[in-house]
Amino acid sequence: MNKFVVVIFLMLGIFVFGLTCADPHEEPFEHHLMEALRHYQTPVVYDDSLATLTDDSSWIAVHAELPGISDFFTENRIKGLRSYPCSNCHTQSLEQMQADRPAGTRKAHWDIHLVHAAETTMSCTTCHARDNLDQLVSLTGKLINLNESFKLCGQCHSSQYKDWQGGAHGKELNGWKPPRVATTCVSCHNPHQPAFPKRFPARLNTHERGQ
Repeated sequence: MNKFVVVIFLMLGIFVFGLTCADPHEEPFEHHLMEALRHYQTPVVYDDSLATLTDDSSWIAVHAELPGISDFFTENRIKGLRSYPCSNCHTQSLEQMQADRPAGTRKAHWDIHLVHAAETTMSCTTCHARDNLDQLVSLTGKLINLNESFKLCGQCHSSQYKDWQGGAHGKELNGWKPPRVATTCVSCHNPHQPAFPKRFPARLNTHERGQ
């Protein structure tokens, strides 16, 4: 008998023997990657209810201004502030406090250094309302709640603001499942010095090539 035919019969015999001896409770072997993924993938049921976040004062709802982007949640900034409202200490307008301050004394918040833009471009009152120190103020003079500081940032940083609304900028706190929860701008950026400090790598690669 031809050796090739013998080999074929032997292979068929081994295959049939394997089928008869296989454990019926053993997981089937997938020959294709997609079959394996479908077999081992666990169905995930997302809870799209916003009730838990709506009832939690740690989060506030954000109305997305971009078409096709659903509303989402961000952090309640005021809840985490230790010295708020500002009117607990500052009971007068900024101009009145400046006029009543004795000469030679330190200004309030003297330790805060504004490194955001040139002094000819912005000052403290570019963002903080003069007559209502509990509020921020837009470039057009509209008051903005501290919890919505992203609206203030978005006036100048429009590209980042759009990316933040779409989910490409900032950190997602609830993964990518609904309801979507994103960090707010000032959670990552110091509003007075928003640029991240430069950092050296953990190990400087100072070795010459080949050494």
